[in-house]
Amino acid sequence: MSAWLQVSSIPEMRKIIYTLLVPGSLQKVTPFQGFNHDVATPEFLSLVEIVSILPNDARELFLNHTQLVEYRRLGATKSVWAMGAQNVSLELFDEPAIHVIAVPQKHIAKALKIRSKVKSPLIILSTKSGEGIVNLRERNSLDPTFLDAELLEILKETAPIPADQLPLLRSSYNVPLELKSRINGTVRANEFKLLSLGFTFSDSKAISPLNDQNYFDAVNDILTVTKRVAYEDEAIPQLVMFSPAIAAHLYDVSSPYWNGILKLVKSQDFRSIIKDGFIRNRGYAGFKILWNGSAPDKASEQVTGFIMHTRQREQFATVASIALLCSSGNYVPLRLPHEVNLHRGLLDDIERFRRRTDRKAAPMLQERFRSLSENLTRAAIQFQDTITTSSRITICSDVPLEWIVFNDLPLMISHEVSRIPITTGNMLMQYAAVGDSVAIPAAALHKVLVIRSFKQNDPIRNALQTAIETFRVSDTMEIIYADVANKDELVAALNGFDGLIVVFDCHGQHGGHRDSGWLQIGDDKIDTWQLFGRARIPPIAFLSACSTPTISWSHASVSNGLLRSGAFTVVGTFLDVDAFKASAFIARILDRIHSCLPALRNLGFKTVNWRMLISVFLRMSYASDILEFFNGIELISNEERHDMGIAANLEINSLDPDWHTNLIGKIARSARMSSGEILERIRKDAALVETMLYCQHGRPELIDILLDELDHGIAERHVYASPGCRQ
Repeated sequence: MSAWLQVSSIPEMRKIIYTLLVPGSLQKVTPFQGFNHDVATPEFLSLVEIVSILPNDARELFLNHTQLVEYRRLGATKSVWAMGAQNVSLELFDEPAIHVIAVPQKHIAKALKIRSKVKSPLIILSTKSGEGIVNLRERNSLDPTFLDAELLEILKETAPIPADQLPLLRSSYNVPLELKSRINGTVRANEFKLLSLGFTFSDSKAISPLNDQNYFDAVNDILTVTKRVAYEDEAIPQLVMFSPAIAAHLYDVSSPYWNGILKLVKSQDFRSIIKDGFIRNRGYAGFKILWNGSAPDKASEQVTGFIMHTRQREQFATVASIALLCSSGNYVPLRLPHEVNLHRGLLDDIERFRRRTDRKAAPMLQERFRSLSENLTRAAIQFQDTITTSSRITICSDVPLEWIVFNDLPLMISHEVSRIPITTGNMLMQYAAVGDSVAIPAAALHKVLVIRSFKQNDPIRNALQTAIETFRVSDTMEIIYADVANKDELVAALNGFDGLIVVFDCHGQHGGHRDSGWLQIGDDKIDTWQLFGRARIPPIAFLSACSTPTISWSHASVSNGLLRSGAFTVVGTFLDVDAFKASAFIARILDRIHSCLPALRNLGFKTVNWRMLISVFLRMSYASDILEFFNGIELISNEERHDMGIAANLEINSLDPDWHTNLIGKIARSARMSSGEILERIRKDAALVETMLYCQHGRPELIDILLDELDHGIAERHVYASPGCRQ
């Protein structure tokens, strides 16, 4: 029997669960991105990075290097949880596995207490020596095998086969790369990806900051090497696209916040460092300042030094979080330049024109959207090949990178895409470490709670219910309507529901640059962040309300609040939406659940991923929007629109990569125009359509729907361990 098969035959011991005990208080955070002060420290971030390179499971201890790379390429995942050190739940440690707790020195006593109370084998990893504690500073912590001896001892004690029959423990891999470490946060997460696979760098060479192109070249170089050594020169399947950012209101250098700080900085040169080197830096880490030779004063040096040092800590914490996220699955990081965060004016304009109803608003909306999309696309153009040949993308950003357009399609339509926020930093790290995938029986999705709150005379009060009845969704699904008029009724409705899907059907809005977004429940503006600990939020949430993630305002959005309060994934809205179109959108998704899942089961499929399910639906919805546009300008008939829609849906559902090309070709032939002319008309007048107002928040890729009829308890075990419930 091979080492691979022998170890995989030990199911209860093949799993390793890593738990990061997160220090600090949510009330004491860094000023620009919002990490706990104690998180953005060299000690804790070293623990985060080390966890990112350690083995995914116990099988890896017995794999040679070729097997390891293949095992990861085929999708081996890692179970990592981030848990507030002040709110430790012992339930996690009940799961039969090898548990590894990574803990800063100040909380070692907490880790020792956990070990004394749980039955599962547990290793404590820290930066300090002690009885039963592994000190990473005494090991080569860049070697993914450095914890193997301790893991093997546990396997010898607990494996259901004799210890002397365990396969031979692997040695350090130390496979050299023809690539130098760049000692820079731009590619640091990528380097940890390669270190976790047992590769080593030939040397180190800092990126010269004198030319922005040097940073782009460094990113492309490491992507090329990763593609070659980890994916056999095939396309990188899953990307994490990110660009470190600060809170939205801090990009306004003329704000009272910055005016108060810059008054303390008398030196014009140091003011330039803050404004152009920090806030408005369009590249990566490097910047050039034309020094005018003025003598610096002490206050200017101190204020500027504090700002730059603090931001550096936040950048390190961001990169460590991305490395952790990528380690949990078969993800490769791709850092975009800071330029993508510097379009607040365009984002504000898009929101303003979307709200207007006059005749000039629609063309102005399309024009401003086109400018934004072109700017975002230009910032990512040097990575076009890597992006377009991938198929799944997790976006870590507060900017709608989903609107980048390559090959005539926005990423949110061409790819399977979801997003997690990059501010606050605490949420980024929290959602980078959410443990295992969630297994949900398909039958458990047939109960849906609709939270509805409108005045009796509101013309859209019954829009969603009418749409659901039109699609006859309630024939096979239990739709529970809860009309609520205040916060207490909202909480009671949520706590009285034991299903897995909730739809919020009400008015909503963001709170500007600094305040929280809200849902209108009766006369109350409900801050969803305040539902944490009070209401049970199902793992899947839909928001049939306006501007719930927002594209340019405060991170304290409705969507983020629901994630914080327990949701695993939220389908929300970037901008204001038409109530009747939004109702039809939600009803069509519910229709897809009740009709598509049984069809997939009949075709022999055992599981389907939630993110993929919604992504395919978004493509179908986008195709409908495009057909509706050309029907509206009378270039295709009603019958042609209907027939083309059916054909497009069939191709999309069969995952035909040419569905869009085929659709454009059919429209062109009917309109007696070229495909190029049709695409140009879309760019001019339909670049932003209704479907593109929606996005998937959270970690929908971790939700697997079991198409066989299984015990609903499988899902419930995970609902109460959802990410927002562990801080």
